[in-house]
Amino acid sequence: MIKFCTPALLAAVKNYIDVTWEDADTDSKIERVIENGCLRIKSLAADAPDIDFESPGQAQSLLFEYCRLCRAGVPEKFEELFKPQLIGLRLGKITEE
Repeated sequence: MIKFCTPALLAAVKNYIDVTWEDADTDSKIERVIENGCLRIKSLAADAPDIDFESPGQAQSLLFEYCRLCRAGVPEKFEELFKPQLIGLRLGKITEE
């Protein structure tokens, strides 16, 4: 299984969702959310292998929003709220091939 969560990505997500404290259990939970978010976004973007979640851009923004919604307890709203952006990401990856 590919691991998406790097220390830099974890720090960026924690900053975005306003987690300012250090706690191993919290970090572990956020890492799982990041991994699930990356897999979900990849599957919605035609499983493109080269989606970059580390660099600022559409994929990273979508991941941040997925993590924010998970923290709010409503991850099921992700596709509904970000459908246009997900379609754009998918179309962008398809046209690159």
